[in-house]
Parts: sequence; C-alpha cells; structure tokens
Amino acid sequence: MNIIKRIIQNVFRYRLTACFFIIGQLIMYVTIFGALGIYNKAYQKEADRLAALYKNRIEMSVVSLNKSDILSACTDGVTEGNIRAKKVGLYYTERKSSTVAPEIILAVNEELPYVMESGRIPGTSEEDYGKRLVALGRSQYRYAYEENGKHYVTFENETYEVTGVIGNEGSDYSDNMIVFDNRCLGDNVRKAVNEMKEYTIAIDSNTEELNDTYKKVYNNVYGADINCAIESRSVSGNGQSTVEKTLQKENIRINKVVYIFCILNCMLMSEFWIIERNKEFAIKRTYGFGQLRLIGGIARDILILGVASLVIYVLVHLFAAGVLGIKLYTISWNLRLIASVLFINLTALVCTIIVPVYRIMKMNPAVTLEDME
Repeated sequence: MNIIKRIIQNVFRYRLTACFFIIGQLIMYVTIFGALGIYNKAYQKEADRLAALYKNRIEMSVVSLNKSDILSACTDGVTEGNIRAKKVGLYYTERKSSTVAPEIILAVNEELPYVMESGRIPGTSEEDYGKRLVALGRSQYRYAYEENGKHYVTFENETYEVTGVIGNEGSDYSDNMIVFDNRCLGDNVRKAVNEMKEYTIAIDSNTEELNDTYKKVYNNVYGADINCAIESRSVSGNGQSTVEKTLQKENIRINKVVYIFCILNCMLMSEFWIIERNKEFAIKRTYGFGQLRLIGGIARDILILGVASLVIYVLVHLFAAGVLGIKLYTISWNLRLIASVLFINLTALVCTIIVPVYRIMKMNPAVTLEDME
C-alpha cells in the first residue's frame, strides 16, 4: 500500500503538468468513445439491415393510370410469403411534407422483420381491422401528438392511431419507417394510394420459393388493371453495405482528427513533464539507474495518469447518465470493441512516451546537472 502511495505521490508531484495531461487524456477518451459509438452504430445498423432482408425477394414496379384498387386485389389467393407496397408517397400533416417512407402490408404469411421498441405492427390482431392504425419509426414518432393517453398522426387529412414504435436502440436503421396495414387504412389514404401512378410491390419469404406466389400476384395485378405496366426483378444478395455511408454521415473523420490532436497534445505535455524531471532523471542515472529502468518508470507513470483520466471519464459519464439523464453514447460492448479500446490506448501510450524515451536515451547526466546549476 505504501509503495502505491509513493508512486501516486511521485506521479502527481508536478500537479500543473499532470492536470493538463489528464485534461488532454479526457478529451482523447471523449473522442475515442465517441468514435467507437459511431462505429458501433454503423455496424449495428448494417446488422439490422441484413436481419430485415428476406432470403427470397421479388420486386414488381407497377405503373397504373386507371386508379383501381390494385393493392387490395393483388393478394387474392396468396397463401405464401409476405407482400408489401413500397415507395408510396403520402402527405404527413405533422411534418408538413410528403414522404415516401410508408410501407403498406398487404399479406402476412410468415414472421415480419420489424424490430419493435414498443407496441405492435397494425393488422397483427383482428381487432385492428377497419380501424385507422399505423406504426412509426422513432424519428417519425416524434411528430405524433398525444390525446386521451394515445398518440396520433395525420396522413392525407386522416387521423391514425400509433400502435407501435419501430426501432433498435443501437442503430437508426428503422427510425424513419412508417408501416400501415391494408386492412387498417382510411378512405383518404386508400384513395391517395390508388391514384398513384407508380409504386413497388415486394414479395418476400424466408421459407418458401416465390414462383407460384409471384404468378398469382402478377395475374391479380393485371386482373385489376389490364393496361398497367409491370417490371419485375428477382433480388438476390445482401445489397450495398450502409457502414461507409453511416460513418460519413456521422463525421467520423472529425473524431480521428481530434484523436490525433490529443495524442500530439499528450506528447507536448510529456515534453514539459520530462523537462520538469530532468534533474531527477540525471541524478538517477548518476546513481546507476539504467535506461530501461527509467523508461519503464516513465511508462508506468504515464499509464497511471491515463488510468486516472479514464476513471474520471467513467465517473463523469455515469454521473451524466445516472443523475442528469444525459446519454452520451450508445455502445454495445463486445470483444472487438474492447480490443479496439485497448489498442487505441496502447497507441496513445506509445506515442506519449516517445519524447521522454528520446530524452533519456540522449541524456548525459553530468551535462544535464551542470546546465541546471
């Protein structure tokens, strides 16, 4: 215990330099965990995207001019796969703008891929049929207003009750989703959809081949509008990764630049630190301390300052989250993340001791002591 106490006293003997060093380290930790939070968010978003992909997928781009109710007719006799209408533009009153985010569930024959933060997707209960219901992603849910303990939004001048919030805490993949069920639409929205000239019908399944289902849907669409134009394609593969786009959106480069700046700042602080301790090191060299022993002591002292900075950072983070209710980052800890933190900190430690090591290697004890007289 006395040894630890002496080491800590020795490290913090030069208080001003130690304080500036810790401040630089704190900024570095903010940058590190901010960057790791961004990386975590990017990879979680990609994981959510991949989880939402069906094994078998067919998309039908439909162009129709006769305003018939194709969406209701297209699922007649369909008993396999899930069917949705996508790229459906509706006017969202609370946002005061049109949006193409909505999806309309037309048929459900297997599990839906939506991750719910709360509530449910409309149409999952027979009691929903005939009501005006919608599920919203977290970003879209912000526009909902509360009335009598329930939340509502308005599409095409019709009020819809929000039955659920779609989203995953670790990513924003689902945050802009708007999901309707064809059996839970009002007259205005149905009319607006029927008047659209172009939209996409998606046929998906994780368990069944879709050839028979596609033929039924195709024939049903033509039966509803013989003059419509249909362009179909089978979708395979996982599509384009969203990781790089998310990193660019979150300005990950800023974190990298700040991290480099913090390392340079720590190197500068270590320069002041070694200047303050020049006499101490010169005396130790005179009394037979080897270079490796001195370098090991320097690395130990800088490591202690780094650990002290990390402890302060963790305490501040816990205080912000637990007392102030401010969540600085969303980080899911795993082996890759822990390894990244250790590697980044080790890199910072190595860079920080470069200047002291160089000074020790070049030190001439006699000259140093003479210069300080």
